[in-house]
Amino acid sequence: MNETKQIKGKGSLKGCSTLIAIFFGISLISNLIPETKDDFFRDAELNYDTNNYELALTKVNEAIQLDSTNSDYYELRGKILHELQDTIQSNQDFNKTLALAKSDTEKDARIRKMIEWDLNHGEEEKARQLLSKEIQLYKEGSLKHIEVIDYAARKYLTIGDTIEAIRLYDLLSNEYVTTGKYSNKAGILYTNIKKKNKAISEFKKAVDAAPENDIFLYNLGIAYLNSKNKRQAKMYFKKSMDFGNTNACHEYRELTARIRYYKRSRCCDGTTSSSTGRGSCSHHGGVCGIENVPYKEYTISCY
Repeated sequence: MNETKQIKGKGSLKGCSTLIAIFFGISLISNLIPETKDDFFRDAELNYDTNNYELALTKVNEAIQLDSTNSDYYELRGKILHELQDTIQSNQDFNKTLALAKSDTEKDARIRKMIEWDLNHGEEEKARQLLSKEIQLYKEGSLKHIEVIDYAARKYLTIGDTIEAIRLYDLLSNEYVTTGKYSNKAGILYTNIKKKNKAISEFKKAVDAAPENDIFLYNLGIAYLNSKNKRQAKMYFKKSMDFGNTNACHEYRELTARIRYYKRSRCCDGTTSSSTGRGSCSHHGGVCGIENVPYKEYTISCY
């Protein structure tokens, strides 16, 4: 019995040795296979994400040595160098990514990624420089060119540059489209910065382009109301209301309300009484005057 057990033990030991040999053989073979550029890039991304910037830089440099035409590699190295405070080389790498982009579509995607990265890192001036490149993409007058200008205007608003956003919306409304959309956007921005006459002018362009757009009509009514021109405001609120705009209806309802008055007694102790006949304020020192109190009588209802 003991002999049998001993023989089995040797067999098990032999099998275990075989597995160990296979494992080390596989490990040796895998170590002999060289890393690819994608391997280096993935390692660089992983180390960048874990804030191990020095090792990330080493890995991405290996990837670039194997492929110096991949813009993703330069973008990652630019981010790594930014974290290492090498701003000169970082900027050069970011510019390299744009130089490698062959079409406007590629440049558009690359610029937008870089803009988002700059804004997330407080690099507003760099974002501005990229936006100036963004609006030069695509053929003028094309739908894509209009779209990038609209995108740039929205990003300028994110930065806080309302004037540049208005300039781009004015450009779009004057030269590229006749829907009134961008005139309306410019009008809203002029309203926000208290440029009342300019706001009216832009909203009028929007209404001229789309006279049945209830929002444009309502905004023009608000612009006139801000300028104390109630007659014009009322007219455009009415038009907007007729196209179903509830907000315009409420504004029109207020402007067309009739002012009525009711009388009340002012008691000598400072209180008031709705009664104006004899005996009013009898417990408050008598009547010391009569007041005309205004109230609104509405002529329409809004649902």
